[in-house]
Amino acid sequence: MTLVRLGRAVLTASVAAFGCGTTQPSGIDLDIEITAVEEQPEPMGGATVAFTVTNVGETSVWLERCGDRLMTFVDVRVGGGWEYYRGDICPAVHVMSPWELPPGATRTGSRGIQEAGYYRLRFGTAADPAHTTNWIVASPPFVVS
Repeated sequence: MTLVRLGRAVLTASVAAFGCGTTQPSGIDLDIEITAVEEQPEPMGGATVAFTVTNVGETSVWLERCGDRLMTFVDVRVGGGWEYYRGDICPAVHVMSPWELPPGATRTGSRGIQEAGYYRLRFGTAADPAHTTNWIVASPPFVVS
């Protein structure tokens, strides 16, 4: 089993998504850190990617969730850009209302990835629970070997 500590990204006014520049909604300032990539033994293989999301802004941010976990999409690096790799699913028996992340608060989570590659996670965010969720806020890239 390999455990790797990776980097962090502070995301404020703009984010690169799918190889082009996009703008986050006003009021969303998150520090996203990939804290570990723990490779799993065979026969399952793949890796568990641990992360933290901290609100470094002055107002609350709302994050998509499934029960007690943050929902994420996964992008894979292909050539010079990012491509959608996997989404997330939430059974209807779990609470799916957005999670409020007040200023200074942190949430942790993890996500499994089964294949080797260069990835990033995207998080569903909104400036308040009544706004439409966007999925452009992305983690720093990481490697699954």
